Amino acid sequence: EKLKSYVLKSLINDTEMLNVVKTYFETNLNTTLASKLCYMHRNTFINKIDKFIEITQFNIRNYQEALIVYLSIII
Repeated sequence: EKLKSYVLKSLINDTEMLNVVKTYFETNLNTTLASKLCYMHRNTFINKIDKFIEITQFNIRNYQEALIVYLSIII
């Protein structure tokens, strides 16, 4: 729980943002497919990913950092 709050910061209860990030991971970082699955425009989806990176300071486009975030979301 401490890891989860450390990694996700203020986004810990933002279900929409967590769904966007989780979908991004589950589509193997494919923004086009992930945005379609989230029913949003690709640019909007990318902006949400950028906002997540800005808030958490974890670059989920990098494998090592993405793994930490993914594990924090699924536990």
